[in-house]
Amino acid sequence: GSDLVGFGAKSFLLGNTNAVVPGSPLGCGLAPCDALTNVRRGNDLEPHNSGDWGVMAKWSPAWLDGTLGVYYRETSEILPQAWLDARGISSANPNGTRPAGQVPAVVNTLNSLSTATYQLAYADNIKIAGLSLSKDVGGISVGSDLNIRHNMPLASIPAIVSTNSPLGLGQGLGLLPARTASTGVIYDTPSRGDSMSATGDTLHWTLNGLMTIPKMPVFDSATVLAELYYSNLLQLDDKNEALYKGKGTYRGIDQPTRDNWGLAVNFTPTWYQVFPGVDLNAPMSVNVGLDGVSPVTGGGAKDTGNYAVGLGAVVYNKYFVDLKYVDSFGQTDKCNTSGVSTGPTGGDGSTPNAFSGNENYACYAGGYSSFSGGGATTEDRGAVYLTMKTTF
Repeated sequence: GSDLVGFGAKSFLLGNTNAVVPGSPLGCGLAPCDALTNVRRGNDLEPHNSGDWGVMAKWSPAWLDGTLGVYYRETSEILPQAWLDARGISSANPNGTRPAGQVPAVVNTLNSLSTATYQLAYADNIKIAGLSLSKDVGGISVGSDLNIRHNMPLASIPAIVSTNSPLGLGQGLGLLPARTASTGVIYDTPSRGDSMSATGDTLHWTLNGLMTIPKMPVFDSATVLAELYYSNLLQLDDKNEALYKGKGTYRGIDQPTRDNWGLAVNFTPTWYQVFPGVDLNAPMSVNVGLDGVSPVTGGGAKDTGNYAVGLGAVVYNKYFVDLKYVDSFGQTDKCNTSGVSTGPTGGDGSTPNAFSGNENYACYAGGYSSFSGGGATTEDRGAVYLTMKTTF
């Protein structure tokens, strides 16, 4: 029982690897289809090629019979934020002058729509400080992690970047009142590494346990891995604050709460030598939000998640075959009323629409206006996967 101390460090010297490769298929399949089909794809705001690094230290005192860890990391976001570049949308004449009348202004605006582009932004300069603990408790391998993240991108509506020109979209094109911040309109010129979303300080905590179950009448052995997870919004930054989905003007079912809880469980029973040289197993898993909606994208939401059931075979400890069904679940809100011809609060959309004259909740009738989480977007895409592996 001597005390053990360890240190570690990591830096991505070849640049950041979080960005999606240009031209990669971001739509359909098991990811939601690209939402903006009539607007050209622009250049993404990728994170900087440096600044992604971390350090850690571990201590295993004999009296604890476990390992304590402390770490610090600066990194970039792996889930990008979509944003619309509307700086070219304007009612101005080609030479920049004000049109003579409403009809020419509308015509100029319609012609300028082709200048808009959509793209993704990968925020960097995210700072993470955390503590960890791993220990065996009564035959269960227990681990816990607590971390605080500074400048963390939060669940946000898409930003719409406009110019300050009195004839630009943000100022109402010279035809309408200026667009409010709740529609997503911002005026800052974007640059590499910008989040293009609301940011803040968040707290995250996980507690997990791994245990082995000995032989029972229904299986020869089994493993259970369970994890309880939690997140909390500590502080909302002032910059781009109006983009946060937790604001009162946002009406989607994925409106974040101050904190949220979730649970993930994996259970894998095993049967040895069912056939000569063949062991069988039946992995089962479920990940579900228990309460609240996470303030960060992909952090979980109540009654939303995924599950999987499968059957696997290990042949002579060399060939591995897995057949698995994977599906997800969640809640959706549909757009039954478009809101195009209704008052300022009309429509089933989730966000005040910057392209609606009275900024109402206009949406595409018959489509979806919001999803409770990632599981809800793919709940109709259950699939069967067959995997075969070998070692040599």
